[in-house]
Amino acid sequence: MRDAPHAATARACAAWRASSPAHAEAFARAQAAREAAQQCAPAPALLALRHEAVARAALARPPRRRLALAAGALLLAGGPLAAWTIERIARPPEPPAFTRSVRTGIGERAAVTLPDGSRITLDTASRLSVRYQGGRRSVALDGQGWFEVRPGAEPLIVSAGGRTLSVDPGAFDIRTDPAGLRALAVDGGLTIDGTRIGTGQMLLTRADEAIVARPRNLVPLTGWRQGLLQFEDVPLAEAVAEFNRYRHRPIRLADPAAARLRLSGSFRTAEGPAFVDALVAGFPVRVKQDSPDAIVLASR
Repeated sequence: MRDAPHAATARACAAWRASSPAHAEAFARAQAAREAAQQCAPAPALLALRHEAVARAALARPPRRRLALAAGALLLAGGPLAAWTIERIARPPEPPAFTRSVRTGIGERAAVTLPDGSRITLDTASRLSVRYQGGRRSVALDGQGWFEVRPGAEPLIVSAGGRTLSVDPGAFDIRTDPAGLRALAVDGGLTIDGTRIGTGQMLLTRADEAIVARPRNLVPLTGWRQGLLQFEDVPLAEAVAEFNRYRHRPIRLADPAAARLRLSGSFRTAEGPAFVDALVAGFPVRVKQDSPDAIVLASR
């Protein structure tokens, strides 16, 4: 009497496995995939894919062959489909993108904590847009910000002043203005347009020019975080322009002679009247106009 077909197949399979270690290993992998697929069979995602495959196979052929073709399609696609579905179910979902926009008014400061623990403090009249997605960390800055960057899989990408900076972990002061960009690395390093600056260095960009410097005193650059403006022998016009960033009622200089006066000293950003009083007391200037629109200083 002849063996039943499945018995003969089983013996042939056993002989094939025994003929080579590679055959035995391949069979073990196939058996493990089959068992994993059976365990995942009740999963809604796998059921939906199986139903979709049956429906497509049935609609693609004449009615009398639909059932056989659908069964064949499932047998042929079962292995790869099961493996793909197992991976899809096991893989953790990608976290949703984190986006946020923050804006400060004149004289205001604001702090933003990012998903990776990095922190950005915005100075007066500044805007920040944040987008974290798929491991990429990127922000766009218009104004001034103090960056405390935590380590991550990739550098923090900062768009500012029409330039793109690749920022490593550390502490940085970045500022944009109509003339260009200023980036100070207080601790750590950053790269912009192929130029690398490290701890204690500052990069200034103006049009197509980039200058790397090492400031002797960081307080005039970072003192705004404590509400402090410090000037070291700068033209009065420059000091007034810096002070006006924090004022709703600006200070104006009426003539070039007043604008050329040199100023050194420290002032609080919130103490506009004290700043004007110090100028009138210590410099050859007078208040020419004091109105709700502006304070105008002129030479005397």
